[in-house]
Amino acid sequence: MKVLLINPPIRENASPINFPIGLGIIASVLLESGHEVEILDINALRLPKEQIAQNLKKYSPELVGIGGLITTYKYMKWIIPEIKALFPEVAIVVGGGVVTENPEILMKATVCDYAVVAEGEITIVELMDAIKNKSDLSKINGLAYKNELGEIIVNPKRELIKNLDEVPMPAYQLFPMDVYLKNQSHSRVLGPQLEMNLITSRGCPFNCNYCYHIFSKGVRLRSIDHVIEEIKFFIEQYHVNSFILIDETFTINAKRVTEFCAALKREKIKITWSCYARVSLVEKDLLKLMKDHGCYRIGFGIESGSQKILDLMNKRETVEQAERAIKMVRKAGLICGTTFMFGYPGETLETIQQTVSFCQKQLIPASFFFTTPYPGTQLYSVVQDKVFGKYKDLDDFLERLGDASDFVVNLTDFDDDELIQLREQTNRAVQKIPYLKRPLYYYQLYEQTGLKLFSKRILKKLLYRMKN
Repeated sequence: MKVLLINPPIRENASPINFPIGLGIIASVLLESGHEVEILDINALRLPKEQIAQNLKKYSPELVGIGGLITTYKYMKWIIPEIKALFPEVAIVVGGGVVTENPEILMKATVCDYAVVAEGEITIVELMDAIKNKSDLSKINGLAYKNELGEIIVNPKRELIKNLDEVPMPAYQLFPMDVYLKNQSHSRVLGPQLEMNLITSRGCPFNCNYCYHIFSKGVRLRSIDHVIEEIKFFIEQYHVNSFILIDETFTINAKRVTEFCAALKREKIKITWSCYARVSLVEKDLLKLMKDHGCYRIGFGIESGSQKILDLMNKRETVEQAERAIKMVRKAGLICGTTFMFGYPGETLETIQQTVSFCQKQLIPASFFFTTPYPGTQLYSVVQDKVFGKYKDLDDFLERLGDASDFVVNLTDFDDDELIQLREQTNRAVQKIPYLKRPLYYYQLYEQTGLKLFSKRILKKLLYRMKN
């Protein structure tokens, strides 16, 4: 069959960053199954809505697949009728986080025909076979569909793929790779390098109340050899020299990180790379090893400098662990990235000040994201009264979900205007980073990393302060 896969924009007003790994893998499994696959990457091409129909007319698909995060819900509601109007006889399949928690909501709101829930690599192939052979859809786990009466049927969940090495690499050749290679989020730090996002595992064993696990609880790991093979592919095919490992917690297994570094050395692979971790899962010897083998940055979801809020989040980490991790990362000569949330239930003036003090003490120029209760999270289950006190129903709420920088719903005891004003004040307070109060520390950090952390103007000021 001829399949058109569409990648919708994640943030319509921002540049595309991360390559859509999930959609790329779906393209690969379809190709391996003998189907013809084409890609319309709206996210990469930044196509305005008025040009979508004209671009769709270039294709003649027998099936259209489109997937995205829950934050693409509003866009999905707009584009699916557009697709159906042009191809009324063509089936539309939706996948990704936008349907995994509640496939019925989008299927009721649009004319899509099928929804692939959670991991779709096996489900999509079975669905294609069933459509071709007109066989029983009820036997396909992980699928939701509309029957002859228009009723929505949700089949049992599919068992997760145990061996991730069986999952093929994304069909990169079908995508506008030049866009993704040149627009990575850390390019301003690395300079003119080509950088790519990779994932070496699926899932997270922790259970923070605000987090949604699309791959369920627990973690599954690709073998290091499998990861190295993909890195070699990028070096040879696209001349990539830097990678962002976007695993939820890359350091979940210290032995595996050690094996990764050993493999880079054994294969004589010279790259820079970054990753994400928990503050409770880094140690100085491991950090030194990572730095010695190309790591330049580690990102932490610290979320709050208040122990009270961390406990309410079920973060299972302490403020002291965060302070220790930041110091170790910087001492190892690595850049320490952080994210923070604002307005979690229980937030008070005292907890806000504790977070501000934490950032000022650690010299973190943080920006704060509003706490957003995404459906499927523990947080969402306990704040639904606040959600539906503001929105008429789930459909209305999902249309408003953004990237957490937008104010969606107030989960605190502050009134809305006060909460927004407090966030602005907090951002201003922590972004006034006193670089010049610790000139030696920051200049050493610049020299250790060898990266373009600071502008020439800041470097001149640092040098001046060191000499005077």
